[in-house]
Amino acid sequence: WVGDDFPQRAPLSGPLPIIDAMIEESARFAISEDTLSTWWDNLATDLGYVRLGPEFRIFAISTHHAQHCLYTFAHLLVQPKPRKIDGHIQHCMNYMRQNILCTADTTLEPPDWQSRNFKLDRSGGGWTRKCRDWRFLRAFVTENFDEWRVAKAARSGIGNITIA
Repeated sequence: WVGDDFPQRAPLSGPLPIIDAMIEESARFAISEDTLSTWWDNLATDLGYVRLGPEFRIFAISTHHAQHCLYTFAHLLVQPKPRKIDGHIQHCMNYMRQNILCTADTTLEPPDWQSRNFKLDRSGGGWTRKCRDWRFLRAFVTENFDEWRVAKAARSGIGNITIA
């Protein structure tokens, strides 16, 4: 794809399946210096970028861009010395706002959420939500990255490479 000639959405084989998911609080994603690596490790392969078309033009997928922004916020919040809010942070804050508006999740939250002890009660309210199955998107990104690495090696004359 060249210039403005590119798809609006990732070229998946079909829409992401809708699944029932119970969302719970997670100690793994607390905001602390100790858990920052977990936030980083949760990002998709190659930060979720995909390369499309014969020239392997690079694109960001919105879901992974949002995860990058969450990592950026977590990183900002654990800094011992407050960092100046720069253009990147402003961009991420606005990007998350847009993402929330686009999702428009209608799941009702329980009215007693303020009385919960989030360290002990990780149930997330005990309700299920209808969610797109992000695992299919993660697999697409990983497969796309592997294909790009093989093509890149072939173009540079490296020959066969093993994808770990």
